[in-house]
Amino acid sequence: MFTTQPVLTQYEVRLSRLPEAFDGFSIALISDLHGQVAQSLLEQLRACRPELIAVTGDLIDSGNPKTAAAFSFLREALAIAPCFFVPGNHESRLPAYPRIREGLQQLGVTVLEDRAVSFHRGSSEIWLQGLADPGFPGGEDRMERALAAMCGNDRFRLLLSHRPEYFSMFARYGVDLTLSGHAHGGQIRLPGVNGLFAPGQGFFPKWAGGVYQEANSTLIVSRGLSHCPPLRIGNPTELVSITLHI
Repeated sequence: MFTTQPVLTQYEVRLSRLPEAFDGFSIALISDLHGQVAQSLLEQLRACRPELIAVTGDLIDSGNPKTAAAFSFLREALAIAPCFFVPGNHESRLPAYPRIREGLQQLGVTVLEDRAVSFHRGSSEIWLQGLADPGFPGGEDRMERALAAMCGNDRFRLLLSHRPEYFSMFARYGVDLTLSGHAHGGQIRLPGVNGLFAPGQGFFPKWAGGVYQEANSTLIVSRGLSHCPPLRIGNPTELVSITLHI
């Protein structure tokens, strides 16, 4: 448990293909906890009143694979809204990940590894998709095959994927909205610089944190909720709250 309160970042996102019944739909984006949970996070999450909680990987840190704090947080989060999880690169490094996945499912978290489920609001639905990190067997080829298989219908597609650097692939397959993390906000953020370095992107990353657009596809990247690695300058941890509009 650490005490630094995350910043709450709120986005109002307009999406032309969003079903009318989902106008005003609220999502909380949780990413890169790395086994650390701020004492205030649950209170902030409750105040957001999300209808869906997206957890986009690195829930556990591979260098210190303790699950107690993250699992305790998710147990409480599930009382707020349904939780959906995709594993990140840190989960891909853990031999114990199958047991962690089983524990998440026993809690009631929906684990989306290269699969999709329908999510309903009233009589309408969206197609909620998730990709496992390319660090898992099959890598990028597996991801693209799974994405192609999941995009075979005309429903509105909301994708959870740990890594934002594959956004062009997601846009090419017609994903409407992608939620990601991984970049940790670029670690150091200076005026006019959207992050200094991000894993998978290198120096001056393109997708470090915020809202991005390519063709008709939108990407939202969380700056993450942990201080791992510890160097963050001008880059507070953040809880992201998203409201969807037509």
